[in-house]
Amino acid sequence: MQDGRVQAFDIGLHEVDVEDKGGRFGLYKVTARIPWTLNTPTQTSVRYAGGHLLKLPLGATDLAPRLNGYSLTAPELRAKALEIGFVPGASTPEEVTAMIRHDLATVGKLVKSAGIKPE
Repeated sequence: MQDGRVQAFDIGLHEVDVEDKGGRFGLYKVTARIPWTLNTPTQTSVRYAGGHLLKLPLGATDLAPRLNGYSLTAPELRAKALEIGFVPGASTPEEVTAMIRHDLATVGKLVKSAGIKPE
């Protein structure tokens, strides 16, 4: 610590399950090394065996995001998001909620008009 501020830390996780209280998001068997220094960019590693987001399954993933002060960058995550048609960007929780509601309504109409039924 310097001037009452944390200057560096190092977090290690080994096969930890993470899930929000509402069950909307979860990652399973998370293994990570997250070193952080306030004034020096650091390379991290995060791996998980699977998970879910809004009841949609997430496959196993390896990420190598960079931390630069309080900023996180993960070019491979951004590339994967763009590949599936998602444009990452900063949003408020209200904007994300509105976007999800709009997308669910749109997909719901498409599914209904195509006559798709659950199996």
